[in-house]
Amino acid sequence: MSDAVQIVEQRGANGLGLFFRYGSDERLYRIAPLRDPGQPRFWRLAVFACTASGLCRLDEPLWASARQLTRDEVNATLGTIRDDATEWLAGEPRADLRAYLRVARAPLVAVAAASAVTMERGDRAG
Repeated sequence: MSDAVQIVEQRGANGLGLFFRYGSDERLYRIAPLRDPGQPRFWRLAVFACTASGLCRLDEPLWASARQLTRDEVNATLGTIRDDATEWLAGEPRADLRAYLRVARAPLVAVAAASAVTMERGDRAG
């Protein structure tokens, strides 16, 4: 799998986070700052697997950085990612993030098909 990262512009997206795709996978991910629960004045970056429409998937684990960031560092880091996400991801401190992104996940088609079956069953029940 290629390690190239493609930033994806989402319509109506707001906040500090960015959406992206990794390698040849069509999955959508979001990287966004989260408050550090142990030190609320600091932030950590988190990556969430998303649906095609950009909603974070609650059935998928998230990745969170070990490094604590100040608000200014969050803004600078997201700017660096926006400028060259592939280069940023290639950095050694992000080996665990690359491993997270490479985890095999169920095909997107299966998720869509399962939703269609659930909807069909719901229609019959009514």
